[in-house]
Amino acid sequence: MHEIHKRVALVDPSSSKSLGIIPYFDALVAEGASVDSLLHAAAVLSGTIAGYRTAADFRRVDPQGVRSSAAHSSLDSFPTWQLRDGSVVWVEASQELSTLVGMVLERLAMAISITVFQRPPVGLGPIETALSSSTSENDRLLALERLGLTGFESVRAVAVPLDTHFPRKISSIPMVTTRGIARAAIVPESFSVPSDFGRAGLGIPTKSKGLPESWSTALTALQLASEDEPVVDAIGLGSILALAEAAASMEAPPDVAALAKLDAEALKLLDILAETASVRGTAIKLGRHHSTVQDRINSIAGKLGYDPRTSKGRTRFTIARSLLALSRPIGS
Repeated sequence: MHEIHKRVALVDPSSSKSLGIIPYFDALVAEGASVDSLLHAAAVLSGTIAGYRTAADFRRVDPQGVRSSAAHSSLDSFPTWQLRDGSVVWVEASQELSTLVGMVLERLAMAISITVFQRPPVGLGPIETALSSSTSENDRLLALERLGLTGFESVRAVAVPLDTHFPRKISSIPMVTTRGIARAAIVPESFSVPSDFGRAGLGIPTKSKGLPESWSTALTALQLASEDEPVVDAIGLGSILALAEAAASMEAPPDVAALAKLDAEALKLLDILAETASVRGTAIKLGRHHSTVQDRINSIAGKLGYDPRTSKGRTRFTIARSLLALSRPIGS
């Protein structure tokens, strides 16, 4: 049960338990998400494969977004939901499913019903196809052609919060990820972010084959975006990208847990200290007396277990600060 609570927090950090599932699916339906995207959403939330079967179609999508058409001989061992046209959706969980997984199945059924009965069911759209790691190179090139991007030497993925909208000429869609839900677009390498755009993560520029990695780095960049640096370009992240990849499969170290307990004022002070490498410079920037800032740092150092004024201390803080940002769901 704890794991599903964490997955719900990924898509709606402000919601509690099953309440976050409802606006999640509502947003996907409102944005015209495909059936495969809805199945992917259910798979991410339930932590297992989600499926959809009609008289003419059978599809399963896992939490990583990989689609399979391999059919089960029977769905009897899984919780299912029959739609009004006789088609069936399911999640490959125990029949003794939790309340939250039951809510995922119900909202998946409702979302697919709305999608299928409002327009013909389709697979992935061009953006999803281009960014998926399971797409063939030929299909990815065809997707870029549909997006009008085949004439550019390099393209890149861009990730922004769901409520951010790109200029009208740029197509974008909501994308379900294990880090939360974000709006995705694919743009030429020369794309310039509008000054009033808000937070955004720019993926590494690439040829068509590298777009899945570009999307992953765009998500990392978005997670690292802040009020002081709202637009982060993955090109400038260097080894932080490797750190992000490693962080995805490990528990948060004690340094991160210690930072998570600090208030916003303490984090801001540490950010400035890391930037200026000087207590006096930090005091000037904060408009406070040197001795006041010194005392405050002494107090914080006791909570951290190391001195952030030293070179090693600043390195520990910088790494932990990045890991803290990467541990938080997109949108939090």
